[in-house]
Parts: sequence; C-alpha cells; structure tokens
Amino acid sequence: MTSAEDAPSAVNPSGREWVIAADGHQATVVEVGAGLRSYTVDGVDLLDGYPADELPKGCRGQVLAPFANRIRDGSYTFAGVEHQLDIGEIATDTAFHGLVRWQPWEAVVVEPDSVVLGITVHARDGYPFTLRLGVRYAVGPDGLTAEHTAQNLGAAAAPFMMATHCYPTVVGLPVDELRLTVPAGSWLPTDDRLLPLPVRPVAGTDRDFTDGPVFGDRVVDNAFGDLTREADGLVRAMVTAPDGHGVQVWSGAAFRWLQVYSSDTQTEERFRRSFAIEPMTGPPDNFRSGVDVVVLEPGAAWQGTWGIRPIAGGTDAAGESDAAGESEESATNGAATGAGRTVTGPPVTGTAADLLPDVTTDEAEIRRVDPTLGDYAAGGDDERILREVPPHHLD
Repeated sequence: MTSAEDAPSAVNPSGREWVIAADGHQATVVEVGAGLRSYTVDGVDLLDGYPADELPKGCRGQVLAPFANRIRDGSYTFAGVEHQLDIGEIATDTAFHGLVRWQPWEAVVVEPDSVVLGITVHARDGYPFTLRLGVRYAVGPDGLTAEHTAQNLGAAAAPFMMATHCYPTVVGLPVDELRLTVPAGSWLPTDDRLLPLPVRPVAGTDRDFTDGPVFGDRVVDNAFGDLTREADGLVRAMVTAPDGHGVQVWSGAAFRWLQVYSSDTQTEERFRRSFAIEPMTGPPDNFRSGVDVVVLEPGAAWQGTWGIRPIAGGTDAAGESDAAGESEESATNGAATGAGRTVTGPPVTGTAADLLPDVTTDEAEIRRVDPTLGDYAAGGDDERILREVPPHHLD
C-alpha cells in the first residue's frame, strides 16, 4: 500500500518548467507547447502570463504551428490535393492555432540564460507532412529573444505558417489607458467567424495605431500587414503607459504580419487587462488564400526571430532606447550573463545548433498572392458581417 508520502506529486498542466535568468531578466518556459509562461525584469512582469497550476487561457505564451489563427472549415488545398484538418474552434467551425500548442516539447539544451526545445510534427490526416520544429529562448541585458526554426523532414513540399501568442503588459493599467503602437499600413477586417475579409488601409480608420494613440474603448482582434521596418530591419510594436514606460515586441523579417487582440472576450480579471501582440509569418486562413505561405521543400529549413524589451519611461513616441538601434543579429546573439535554474526535468546534452541550423528565409519559397483575391469569404459583400466583440479564444 502506498502512503501519502510515497504518492507522486501533482504535475502542472504545462508540464516541466525551465527558468532562465540573466542581468535581472527572468523567463519561465514550459514543456507543453514550448510556451513562455512569464517574463520579468527586476521582478516586474512584462508579460501577462499565468500561474503554474493553471491552463494558459487565451493561448497565453504558446507557439502556434504549422499554421496559426483560423482555417475556414478546416479545409485547404495544397499542391492540388485537398486536406481536412480537425475543427479546433467549434463556434467558428475552423481549424485553430496549429498542432503543437498542447504537445510536449523536448529539452535539447538547457543553460543558465537560455533553453532550446524541439518537437517533431509527424504526418497525420489533414497535415500529411513531417517537420522538425525548434525554439530557443534567451534572456540578457537586451531583453528576451526567441529564435524559431522549422525543417521539412518529409519527401514532399510542405506548407508552413507560425505565430506566437504573448500578452505584453503594463502592470496595473487596463488596455483603455495604454498607448498602442502598431507600425502597419493595412489591416484585415473579419466576418462573423473571425475569418479575414479583403485587406484595407489603416489610414482614416480606428485601426490606425501608427502614432501610438491612447486605445480608449476600441475593440481589436485583427491582423495587420504592410509593416514598417526600421533601419535594422525590425518591426517594433509597443504598449506604453502615459509616462512612456512599457513593453516593446520586435520581430524580424520572417514575420510579415502582426495580430493584435484587446482581450475583450477574456473573462473576469483578464477582461481588457492586456493586449496580445502576435508576430505571424502570414495572415489568418492563408493555407486557403495563399498569402505569405512558407513552402518548405524537402530538407529545406526556415528561421524566424522576435523578442521583447522593456521601455523605460521618458522614451519618445517611437520607443527608441539604447537597445532599439541594434540589428536583428546582435539582438539574437547578444551576450548574456547570469544564473538561471531548471525547475524540473532531466539533464540535457547537445548544442543549440541541433535545432538552430544556419538558415534564412531565402532558403524557403515564400508564395505571395494578392490578398484581395484570396478565398476570404463565401458569397458576396452582404454576407461579410463584422462583429463588434468577436468570440475569440473560447478555450
């Protein structure tokens, strides 16, 4: 008979955790979904995360691949073959946020200031392609950096898209009081199933966040395109308090879109508490529309980088800081020192190169299609119904 002392301890919903730390920056990375559960700087939260004993509601911190957002009816055609994915969001009758966000990832490298996780996506009904995915999270004086890779292990070309789903936060302030900066020239309205309608310019609309307006009572759950890159090639979106302090989410060239969500369908204390700012390689439903689908040929690899940095009070409207002028390469490879800790999990051996080959998006074919011609909605304009508060993140 097993005594209470001998009983196994409860396992947290997100599995094992790894805490990485350096220079006052600390992040918690979880096994399930390779998620980013928390990120603090000098003890202050920069992400609206979740406790270890809870599920990541609203997809908090999860990696979304090999597709993200929604696919109409879960069906798409690739290379002349029709495929049917499982319906992941019943309310919208769509495939939803990929195949790996509830899957355990394996630790490949654990170091004090970084961790590398990987997973093999095996072929299945609806997605008969085999990929190896990897992510390296690292913290240091320049903030948090996430490097993602994908490699096609199969014998046929594979469609690919990915996104991440973090919620940058300014502690104590709801979204109504924050300034939101999204350097985008266009946005995608949605129908009543949260599927994209033809692209529109942001100019002259309440979706124009290029100058960092106070968000107020607006509601947003949309993809933004035609992103403006700074001299170093990075896109910088920001949420800031009235005094200028806040959080910057930057993304490299592999991420052509941003999804922004104002948490209007989150419940109780999370209602409009923070924005989700999601770097995406392509727009929603792009397995059908063909817009910015990454096509990985057999053996080909893809790599993309994004990150988070604090913004000190008193920065200008563009969010410039000492770190803001760095190149994507230096942001990715900048030195970081300090001591982190592994909360749970066995010893890990190997090198980051096992999952982070020296590849660029140039090695993958990126297919671009005019968004106005995509399969965005069935029927005519009269069927394209906009909802003021869409049923987002029902899980």
